[in-house]
Amino acid sequence: SRPAASTNSAKATIDELNLLAIPVALNFDQTPGADGIVLKVYAGNRRQPQPIPIESGTLELLMFDGILKPNAQDNAPPLRVWSYKAGELKRYEMKTSIGTGYQIAAQWGEAKPTHDRVSIIARYLPPEGLTVLSAPSVISVTGN
Repeated sequence: SRPAASTNSAKATIDELNLLAIPVALNFDQTPGADGIVLKVYAGNRRQPQPIPIESGTLELLMFDGILKPNAQDNAPPLRVWSYKAGELKRYEMKTSIGTGYQIAAQWGEAKPTHDRVSIIARYLPPEGLTVLSAPSVISVTGN
């Protein structure tokens, strides 16, 4: 892999993730009951006012059963992890008045929550450098 020009990589470094979630889980199939979530992820750089596209690395969504306690993401295993490489994110990309973001509908399949809420964290794994985490979003799961 060739090194990126320092001006480009410095400008486009992702150092924050903002996660906006619909506050309730949704039903995506014919079976009664919630089976997934819908959320929007915006990647950003604190030196730039608008969200920036994810052009390299991997975006992961981590779903935890229940409400996370502070620093719980360090020791509680996620119930489900969705992983999207930068190229796969194009199909979820949306251009809005505030910048580029990604709207993702994720079904949890067999990893069904046992609590009435789940916590979601977005995690960006760059090709090099530090992992970036969003603040957790809590989503209500009814009918489990």
